Amino acid sequence: MAVNISFKAMTAKTKSRFPTSMLFCFLTFAAALAAIWIVHEQPVDWSSFPRRESDPIAMAIFEAALSGLCFSVAGTLLAEALHRDRLRSGLSATGFVVGAGLYCLCSGFSPNLGICTCLAASAVLLCCAMIARGERPRESLGQAFGCVFICASVSALIMLILYLLISAVTALFAAGIRWEVTNQLNSTAFAITALLIAPFLLFSFLPDECTPKERYAGLRKVLAYVILPAYLLLLAVLLGYIVTIVVKWELPVGWTNPYAMLALGTFAGLHLLLTGEENKLSRFFVRFGVWALLPVIVVQAIAVYIRIDAYGLTMARILGLAFTAVCLIPVLSAFLRRYGRIFFIVSAVLLFVLVATPLNARTMARWNQESRLFSALAHADMLDGTGRILPNENAAQRDRVIIWSAAQYLDGDRTDLPEDSRSADFIR
Repeated sequence: MAVNISFKAMTAKTKSRFPTSMLFCFLTFAAALAAIWIVHEQPVDWSSFPRRESDPIAMAIFEAALSGLCFSVAGTLLAEALHRDRLRSGLSATGFVVGAGLYCLCSGFSPNLGICTCLAASAVLLCCAMIARGERPRESLGQAFGCVFICASVSALIMLILYLLISAVTALFAAGIRWEVTNQLNSTAFAITALLIAPFLLFSFLPDECTPKERYAGLRKVLAYVILPAYLLLLAVLLGYIVTIVVKWELPVGWTNPYAMLALGTFAGLHLLLTGEENKLSRFFVRFGVWALLPVIVVQAIAVYIRIDAYGLTMARILGLAFTAVCLIPVLSAFLRRYGRIFFIVSAVLLFVLVATPLNARTMARWNQESRLFSALAHADMLDGTGRILPNENAAQRDRVIIWSAAQYLDGDRTDLPEDSRSADFIR
């Protein structure tokens, strides 16, 4: 990947291509700085890094801005693909508002869910924008990963240097400085890196129509010599576990699914990026990797079925199923030896449905748990004709487990339970 390290050239490129996005960087940096130094909360004694416990408002600004900036970049690239320079600022601003708003919507459920969903949606949208510019999916994904990888690496190094400088200054010249001020200085260093340096690097590294389409050999070497061996080791562990399941003839445990999802997601990324020309290991992966993954997919399906049958659907399980469904598309394309845009299209559609429609993951999980709860109550003869709950000490153990697990889930979600919900009176 060719990177222009001329600061003057990088600045000129950023000003000409992403002026609106850069303006939002400065505005959100000012807002974060105000939150750090004016609205600073009680610090956390066990950490000097910015966290939600010590800077909740600042961290919300950081995460919403990062999501909005990725959407803003995608809007600019879409304007370039359409050759509509007049739409550049409008699409960029709209993208920032949509990205930040999506984060705020998702973080109402869970802060971690908000930032993860928004970053995933941003990555999909960024790839779709690059595809719209006429690039093939593999090249567009490689460019997106390459730019983000370099940007994150350089930004992390700069942030580490800033932290070391702050610790040196406070240790050598201000030994009696309050701990709160040290925490605020570290948060400021994080704000400078996350909202000024990192976006500037990302804007500068993104290729335009004049940039030659290269093969990102450096990124592929990292994948082939570092990520691929680690993936194969994980796959070997999972296959060894499957052998023990067959030998002992026992059901898979609940921890199977996270590791299987990690293996499936890694396979999807490696399949979309590696060509088999990097080394012998990548050539083996391209030819036979999908066959080694099939037993893992089968065992994962069994483990998920057992978990859902016992405890029903939750928001995490629905999102996990959606992630698995998207990652199965590269598995299918590996069998067919074909590459296409369907991976990105399905990802974008599923993210939109599970976040912004009435069929969102939270609502579907509640419907499922309510259905399980009242079906078990009816089967255990614990409902009378008016819908009141009746005690029954002779209820079957399976019904007791279903009632307990469904009630536990709904009780944890009681603040968002609609008044007209079937379980509203039962839970409250």
